[in-house]
Amino acid sequence: MLLLISFIIVVLGHFQSFSLLGVVTAFCGYALFWKGLTQVKKRFWVGAFWFALLQGCYLFWMTSIEYQGVGILFVYLLLILGLGAQFGALSVFVLKEELTFFRILVAASFWVLMEWGRLFVLCGFAFNPLGLCLGSNGLLANSVSLFGVLGASFFVVFINLCVFSFFAKRNYKFLATGVVLFLSLWGYGTCHFLYHDAQIKSSMEKPLHVALIQTGLLPSEKVKMSDRLSDFVHPLEQWQRIFTFLEKRRGETLDYIILPEAALPFGFSRCVYSLPDVQMLLKKSFGSSVETAFPAMGLPYAKQNAVSNAYILQTLSSYFKAEVIAGLDDEHYNAAFHFTPLGVISRYEKQILLPLAEYLPLQMVAPFAEKYGINQFFMPGKESKVFEGRVPLSLSICYEEMFSSLMRKGRERGAKLFINVTNDNWFPSSILPDEHFKHAQLRSIENGVVLLRSCNNGVTCILDSLGRKVSFLNHEEAGILLSSFVPYSYKTPYSFWGDYPIVFLSFLFCFSYFLYSKNFIIFFKGFLPLLKIKN
Repeated sequence: MLLLISFIIVVLGHFQSFSLLGVVTAFCGYALFWKGLTQVKKRFWVGAFWFALLQGCYLFWMTSIEYQGVGILFVYLLLILGLGAQFGALSVFVLKEELTFFRILVAASFWVLMEWGRLFVLCGFAFNPLGLCLGSNGLLANSVSLFGVLGASFFVVFINLCVFSFFAKRNYKFLATGVVLFLSLWGYGTCHFLYHDAQIKSSMEKPLHVALIQTGLLPSEKVKMSDRLSDFVHPLEQWQRIFTFLEKRRGETLDYIILPEAALPFGFSRCVYSLPDVQMLLKKSFGSSVETAFPAMGLPYAKQNAVSNAYILQTLSSYFKAEVIAGLDDEHYNAAFHFTPLGVISRYEKQILLPLAEYLPLQMVAPFAEKYGINQFFMPGKESKVFEGRVPLSLSICYEEMFSSLMRKGRERGAKLFINVTNDNWFPSSILPDEHFKHAQLRSIENGVVLLRSCNNGVTCILDSLGRKVSFLNHEEAGILLSSFVPYSYKTPYSFWGDYPIVFLSFLFCFSYFLYSKNFIIFFKGFLPLLKIKN
């Protein structure tokens, strides 16, 4: 019964609509499971199955096969079984011997190292760290500004093990430790929230005005797919939709205009649009005054009588006197571009690419990728970049937003604003946009910066530096979010030291346990005679 109760608490506690259960999960959700696990024999398999089923619920969005094909189901199954095996191993360690504070520290460290290690396999797997449950409560969520989401996972495991020790042995000392640590996190998060909330309200910084575009197109509507040609929307019609959104601010000044990842076909500089047609569309939407914003002819804007997406984006930047950010393919990169009214263009290249969809991990799987129409792949970017403008900003593209350490690099280099461009519509009508968004909130809190998100289909929104929605669009429809925000940012402990302390301590605790374990002593005693030097 406890196995079922704990499953219901933890699985619902993951979703923000059940925020109270998220708090319960952080305190004792897993403790209830481990208490129930003491009553069964095959603990590894039960623990692995329980956690795999849990992850199966969280990752159910991966079963959307409309654009991925049935092969994604194999990836889905492999992932949940792998994650289940990790939790099964943790559960065996937890129940193997009587818990001491040191063993609790080692168990929490062991789990942190497993979550950290996932980030370095292929493209890395950043979804669903245990610390994510803290994000269900606004005050608890602010505690991630201390040690990041990996630190949050450490605390969640540590607290749950303290409570489990009380359930198993009625050890009040462990319970008191867990309660004090839990309340300390809540207290730190509350103080952090109240202080910076007051600073935001009293900030004298000038609000910045932004237009976030949500194109709302399915992949087959954005680009031609051989089996769905009737879905395709002509690129000039796609631009016309965007112009229609922006007409609401005709003749006004904006600070930022942001379009999503892979916003339009044909990439950055391919000159494929008729110059007269583009100019006619622009004048129809914004009046004849837009002519003064047309950029000079020549690459990357124009070639002969044809123009590129860069031509149109630079026109919008000059006309609205805005910094324009758009995700566009460019040569061998999935990239995002930053346009300024002065004609300065900067490019950021996506660093974390998805296997098969964006890069080829093994040549032998190329025929499999081609079966789904994927025959061109990208090269990874080399570094995080900060672009100067009204506010120094750092760009990320889609999945990169899930990685705390990568986002922190932009902050470390001086960014005071995060901008993410995303396309979650490869898994339509799924919970992926909401799952992705929860990680975005933690990136704002970890680094103390405002985050602007423009999604083809997702949670297009403005998050303040406390991870709160300032304004947002319904993620199931196309539209434009016209809003303003105060660019208040601040340094957090996490932005200063990152994941280094929690990863170092985790290695230290696990290595210390290995050194002092019986197995190591037996091994060392057996190996010692080999080191003796005969006279």
